[in-house]
Amino acid sequence: MVFTTAGLVETLRQPLLEGCSFHASDHAGGEGVTIINRSMAERYRPEGRALGGTVIMSRAPVRVVGIVENVTWFGLSDEVTNDLYLPLVQSPRVAGSSLTLGVRTVGDTDASFVAVREIVRAIEPELSLRYQRSMETMVADVLMPQRLGAALLSVFGLLALVLSAVGIAGVVAYAVSRQARDIGVRVALGATKVSVLTGISRGMVLPVLLGLGVGVLTAHSLSRLVEGFMFGVTATDPLTYGLISLSVLAVAVAATLLPTRRATRVNPVEVLRAD
Repeated sequence: MVFTTAGLVETLRQPLLEGCSFHASDHAGGEGVTIINRSMAERYRPEGRALGGTVIMSRAPVRVVGIVENVTWFGLSDEVTNDLYLPLVQSPRVAGSSLTLGVRTVGDTDASFVAVREIVRAIEPELSLRYQRSMETMVADVLMPQRLGAALLSVFGLLALVLSAVGIAGVVAYAVSRQARDIGVRVALGATKVSVLTGISRGMVLPVLLGLGVGVLTAHSLSRLVEGFMFGVTATDPLTYGLISLSVLAVAVAATLLPTRRATRVNPVEVLRAD
């Protein structure tokens, strides 16, 4: 339950799905009104007719005038709750309660804090403000664990990709160098460089494709272990799998073509004499 004033939707930029926000005309003696979030609307009115319905609050009915999108208050990993917004002027004041003042500003944040403190002091000199923070700072504090975890996973993932690329390049280059004599024989018998490159590349890339297939299946089966660190993208994001697979495949192709092209440029007689 959230007690607020007019301008809630505009200040927080909370998407308004249906109806309207609170207005200055919603005074203490007027009709009781409320705004609910989408989760609450779907739970209590699954047929989709929550707007205009009635909610009983302290034995007094209040009318639903708006439905807003769901929000999480303390972090992305929090479960969505059924939120009910009520006008502060229509709600009984509780002694010792604290209020959060949300102000949409333009320009320098520090200057806005000073202006807000001066306005509050002019209205109520004995009212103290505990702390002032911008929305960017609050969001950064809330997302710190997720961002740290994502950064660590990204570093380890990039390191694993680099190590695998170096390993694949080394193994493929060594395997191609072992076939230098065969390449020389093929060139001596009249094989074109294109046919030699195609044949060697096919033999080297196929095992890499097999390894990629096994790796993708393994990563997909273990994707649930990292879902808690991901928001806005699934652990089975096809773009991520595609980019990583193409990177590994490109390394394998480059590691195959470079030594193969070098071997085809060598005089076949010199290669055969070396053995």
